Amino acid sequence: MHGGKIWPVPVQKIMPYEAIEEKRPVALVTSGPAWEAVKCKLNLPIVWRTNVKMAVADYWDSLMENFKGEVIYAVGSGLAVDAAKYIAMKQGLEIVCLPTALSVDAITA
Repeated sequence: MHGGKIWPVPVQKIMPYEAIEEKRPVALVTSGPAWEAVKCKLNLPIVWRTNVKMAVADYWDSLMENFKGEVIYAVGSGLAVDAAKYIAMKQGLEIVCLPTALSVDAITA
């Protein structure tokens, strides 16, 4: 609880990457290894992509200079998901997280 308000729990769906359908232009936030592992399984209309390398807000701000997209997809684990959440907050957009590790808890944190 934050200031008397209960925040909603994010919607979680479990499905194969191949089953994901997206019509909106996608901004993709990922790490190199994570993207390489799943890119052949995803059919997303990607209009902007960044490979995150550091967990620094100023760095994440610099990544948004040529930002495009109507929805943000995070592909990877902690670093990619954290950066995508930050960018989504700054851009005022919805985020879809596609974890590539079973231990990822950044989705609900």
